[in-house]
Amino acid sequence: MATVIPFRRALTVTASATHTRIPKWIGPWFRRHLRSVLLVTGLLVAIGIVMGLNISGWPGRINEDEGTYVSEAWAIEYWKELAHYTYWYDHPPLGWILIAGYAVLTDGFERVHTALTVGREFMLITSLISAGLMYILARRVGLSRTFSSIAVVLFAVSPLSLHYHRMVFLDNLAIMFGLAAFAIAASPKKSIAAAAGAGFTFAMAMLCKETIAILFPALVWILIQHTVKGSRKWNGPILFGVSFLFGFQYILFATLKNELLQGPGHVSLQDALVWQLHGRPGTGSLLDPESGTFGLARSWVNEDPWLLLLGAALIPIAFAIKKLRPIAAAQLTLILMMCNTGYMPYPYVIALLPFAALLIAGTAGRLWDVRRPDGSRLFSFSAVRSYLARGSVLIVALIFAVFVSIGWGRTIYQADTTDLSGPSRQATQWIIDRTDKDDVIVVDDYVWPDLALHGYTKQIWFYKTDLDPEVKATLLPNGYSDIDYVVLGHLADNTIRDLPTVATAIKESTVLADFGNGEITVRKVVKPTGPN
Repeated sequence: MATVIPFRRALTVTASATHTRIPKWIGPWFRRHLRSVLLVTGLLVAIGIVMGLNISGWPGRINEDEGTYVSEAWAIEYWKELAHYTYWYDHPPLGWILIAGYAVLTDGFERVHTALTVGREFMLITSLISAGLMYILARRVGLSRTFSSIAVVLFAVSPLSLHYHRMVFLDNLAIMFGLAAFAIAASPKKSIAAAAGAGFTFAMAMLCKETIAILFPALVWILIQHTVKGSRKWNGPILFGVSFLFGFQYILFATLKNELLQGPGHVSLQDALVWQLHGRPGTGSLLDPESGTFGLARSWVNEDPWLLLLGAALIPIAFAIKKLRPIAAAQLTLILMMCNTGYMPYPYVIALLPFAALLIAGTAGRLWDVRRPDGSRLFSFSAVRSYLARGSVLIVALIFAVFVSIGWGRTIYQADTTDLSGPSRQATQWIIDRTDKDDVIVVDDYVWPDLALHGYTKQIWFYKTDLDPEVKATLLPNGYSDIDYVVLGHLADNTIRDLPTVATAIKESTVLADFGNGEITVRKVVKPTGPN
């Protein structure tokens, strides 16, 4: 005979059975972190709105590396190649492989009107992940929820962040993985898994942008801080081993293709490294006011003097705060690297932003936590010290609210409402509407993938006209006279000197249209008459 269970008891049994199917850690974890989850969710929604509006229009198309990485991602999806020209190991390819993966998953290149949008959408996702990791790292180095949130805001919505985080730079991806490595290394569990996870994610960072390797000592330091003494003999070697194991894949890839060392008839990792370190003209030292590095740093400070200068000024104070010492070391390392006389990349500031934000929020949080002992007199030394510390934080916060937020708000409004990419898009559309798909057209790498999406097959990235033997042999056997159109903005004098075919084509051409008051010009090459 079947047993009859009363209705109320049946409900209780069903609810109990349902409860037991839920993993035990979910309830306690959410109860413990609910406020942080809600706080970070709100922050990421706000950051996503600020970062996402007008993402294709601002900033303008001012650094061609963006177009190059998007073109390489396009080549992975459509040609199953690592680059739209010969891949020569200028950077590890993981960054644009990830962009290509996003494009495939979202049907990006078929969905958008301009290929650059796909890359900038992926940068938005990267920025949101980095902002979340910033909060986790801030909490793990001892900041309260309030000051961790301040660190996230400083990192995500400063004028420098709006400018550089939107642009398709490998540095954004490297910093995302780098922040993950620092956050995992600072895990409160102090486990071997944390060392392995930090090593893996830092290897991914290096496979996006190799120059982030200079932050490895700071990563080791933060791991040591968050490792109990007895397990350091294991965690340190695991961090080194895992980082090397996965980072070595880049060298292994070059070796398997017989492109590790230089040799006749092929590119090589050796040649690329030599070019990166010594082949490019140096931009000079930050200590030289006449140098290109100083000029680049000045442009960063002009865009936002508060984040970088205040972050740099707080480095000595941060070294006095135990948990902030690895962060201060990372920022100091990045600044010292600017003092050599080598080449300084345009997006180098991206690596400075998270550590500057952490130093500002971390130092403010430490000052705010200076309290007088319970029961001490109102005007004792400890009480006065507490009042002064908190007062200084409040004064800086007031100055920020009155002066800084106005400038930041103005930049946010400009970023979300101003379209500076229009001239490039208009020039591209002019070409599509008025030329044949088999015309030879010299363009920049912003225009190149858009023409490829419309079926063009003979557009040439202008650098390759003189620097790629295969292009010269297949598309330009007769030099400039094989070019039909040149669609470019103003080129620097030293660039023109290195590209005589482009220089001649421009000289022997007539202007058909210009966009943005000469920002980008369409020229038709006048073919030579008579025998060559």
